[in-house]
Amino acid sequence: MDKEELERSTSLYWILNNNFINENDQPIEFEKHRFLIDPYLDEHPDIVVKKSAQIGWSVLAILKGIHIAGYKGLNVIHTLPTQNVIKDFVIPKVNPLVQKNKAARELLKHDNVSLKQFGERWVYYRGAFVEREAISITADVLINDEYDRSDQHILSIYQSRLQYSNYAWTWRFSNPSVKGFGVDELFEDSDQMHWFITCEHCGHDQYLTFENNVDIQKKIYICMKCKKEISDATRQNGRWVAKFPKRTHRRGYWISQLMCPYVPASYIVEKSKDDPEFFYNFVLGLAYTEAEILVTRESIVSACSPGRVELKKVCMGVDNGVIKHYVIGTPEGIFRYGKTDSWEEIERLIKAYNAHTVIDLNPYPNTPRALTEKYPGLVFCNSYVQDRKEIGAIQWGLKQREGAVRSDRTKIIDRVASEINNKEITYTLTPQAMDEYIEHWLNMYRGTEVNSQGIKRGVWLTKENRPDHYAHATIYWRIALEKVKEADGAIARSIVRTPPQKRAVIMERDTIPQIDIQRIARKTGKKSKDWRTM
Repeated sequence: MDKEELERSTSLYWILNNNFINENDQPIEFEKHRFLIDPYLDEHPDIVVKKSAQIGWSVLAILKGIHIAGYKGLNVIHTLPTQNVIKDFVIPKVNPLVQKNKAARELLKHDNVSLKQFGERWVYYRGAFVEREAISITADVLINDEYDRSDQHILSIYQSRLQYSNYAWTWRFSNPSVKGFGVDELFEDSDQMHWFITCEHCGHDQYLTFENNVDIQKKIYICMKCKKEISDATRQNGRWVAKFPKRTHRRGYWISQLMCPYVPASYIVEKSKDDPEFFYNFVLGLAYTEAEILVTRESIVSACSPGRVELKKVCMGVDNGVIKHYVIGTPEGIFRYGKTDSWEEIERLIKAYNAHTVIDLNPYPNTPRALTEKYPGLVFCNSYVQDRKEIGAIQWGLKQREGAVRSDRTKIIDRVASEINNKEITYTLTPQAMDEYIEHWLNMYRGTEVNSQGIKRGVWLTKENRPDHYAHATIYWRIALEKVKEADGAIARSIVRTPPQKRAVIMERDTIPQIDIQRIARKTGKKSKDWRTM
């Protein structure tokens, strides 16, 4: 191929042949970024990347989008999780890249704020923030920047913008968030490309992990086998190896700062002392969920002890909605769960089991309030609150609020998750009968939230458009169980406090805003000698 043909064939040659610089006037080079060579060459129609911060991927996405529009004649939508994509992305990053590089500037035919024409086709820069941004446009390629931190509903609307294209390429990348969500979930269903290096001392092939390849005391990178120091050049001269090469439907890359030759081990060690969520997500490029408060399938299954239960001290939790989800059990364990569209059925269950019952007050409060009046001391309405005065996880109402209970959302879910993991909450059902129940717990995860004062606090979030009703019904059942303990004179003082003088602030339930083409790749002539399970 001549120079022009090479430039048209891939964005990599286009950048190399024209000596591109980034928005900060630094050369875009691949000596220290060899792990980006294959991704620049890669035009697989379905790519997912879970990545660390500061590895050059946003520049890659911008330039690949421009190249695809200018040379391959495809329309591109590039999304970001921001309300003002012009101020936050186009002005500081896209415009400088175009203006500072003649080869990109020459392709620019029309420049209208967030819509740019390169060659004969267009690149739309849009925010994944409100629906109106996603309507009335169509494209061939969808690039989702910071996928995990975008509104998943809005991203699904953008995805529909590809339905009339013969290409319909979708490229998603992000710093991961929690396990089983976003790029972490998509990566698990990909060929899972890992950056393999070969130890210069013993010849062992391996991909780098913090646990196996960082000596914390010496602050050096080491071989997982011989434990000798690995040089920067060795980390630099790796190669991409697919863990599941037969999975041709999706290409997945995992990029961490461990593979960057310009990041010393001392930096990694220092960052490991910081907030673990930040360290995993932004340094290691891995999803993170605190194990002790993550409810997994294994933790629920291990808490199962099938059998009969004596129907004494029965409690029930009900998650309010058009469909009401309920969980029923005793201090010995949960023995039943189900759903109904009828409040009459909920009342029948209350009477049949004489069950102490806690019902979610929202979103339809009238019937739950009527039931508390009809069955005083037996039925209660729960409101999630944010405990601002260290009053505990549960707070029962007194006098005129006798049928009400308020629970700190984060504290009570933390407590129930811990009790499930420790088998303090058990199930008399078989694991096979609990698939739907387990699914609802798997859709919840522990994250963090920063308020307007910059203060971080823990919150429980739900994966976009995924059901979590049985998890909340379990929370309400657990609150009802406190009333049974109270009646026995054995109330759990660790999670129940007397009411404060002022009313707590009620919070809403949190949710987070959810062709195989032959790959052109650099030939290394080396094959992996082993594979380590992630």
